[in-house]
Amino acid sequence: MQLRYSRYQPQLIFISDLILLNTAIVTTGLLLFGTFFLQSFYIAPLLVLSNLSWVFFAIWNRSYVLHRPLNLSDNINNILIALGYHIATLFGTLLVLKLYNVPRSLLLLHILVFFIGILIHRSALFFLLDNIRKRGYNRRRVLIIGTKDIALRLKKSFSS
Repeated sequence: MQLRYSRYQPQLIFISDLILLNTAIVTTGLLLFGTFFLQSFYIAPLLVLSNLSWVFFAIWNRSYVLHRPLNLSDNINNILIALGYHIATLFGTLLVLKLYNVPRSLLLLHILVFFIGILIHRSALFFLLDNIRKRGYNRRRVLIIGTKDIALRLKKSFSS
């Protein structure tokens, strides 16, 4: 029996998205303040709100699931929808909780770093999965039923 990597793929993508989100917050703090800034009183709520918001909208939108055939633009659109809801929820919650002392530059740079990171991550993942499939590690047995011309065209499309 073969080990199928696609069984664990959504869980790994979900966890890597959370790691990217937290790395983006820490990296943004290092870029803006030049120090590890988790000691400040407004960063802990930002971390918690950001993580809860992303977890909720990633699960709701299923942005961690890659649908076949692999299409990067569809995946990016799915991520952008989840990111848009995440941003709206984050800003709305900060406004409702009256956390006005969170620098807007921190929030905007955090979102930008997270988006660039997730874009690079998904592009690399698509390249890796495409490379794995081209090397023949994802072969399936298929029974083609039909007329000769249609069956030959379908067999040719499978082999390319």
